[in-house]
Amino acid sequence: MTGTDWFETYYHGENVALLATGAEAASILPEILHTAARVTVFEESPAWIAPMGMPTRLLGHLASKAYLRLAVRDKWTRRNLTPHRFDSDHIHVSPSYYSALQDRRTRLVHWPTYAIVEKGVRGVDGVEYRFDTIVVGTTSKYAQTSTAQDPKEAD
Repeated sequence: MTGTDWFETYYHGENVALLATGAEAASILPEILHTAARVTVFEESPAWIAPMGMPTRLLGHLASKAYLRLAVRDKWTRRNLTPHRFDSDHIHVSPSYYSALQDRRTRLVHWPTYAIVEKGVRGVDGVEYRFDTIVVGTTSKYAQTSTAQDPKEAD
């Protein structure tokens, strides 16, 4: 499922994979978590996230760094959610992304994905993760190459 189809879908009782960049994951995850039984996030690249808009780029970066540090206590997870560079012009606003990531029904996989397979996603670690539905963000590396992201359709 690509584009904004995820927004009009209820995932009641489903195990969902989310393949997206950090910016898109920050928008998509809190919404699909409302109805999904479980969500596994494969964040392709982290983004600076702030709980509210900031008037300047510098304030935005400082606020997003402080927000990450306060909202995510686990050092390893925080490290994986930290963008590698501070030069991004855009700070993404999501007051609920970090809390959604730490929900007991959410799992953040730190390994990149290798392929979308018949029943789910294969990571570069060689593990094949199985899902009922795969949500692909529009800026994901899979957005242009995947056609059937719903493993139920592949049966």
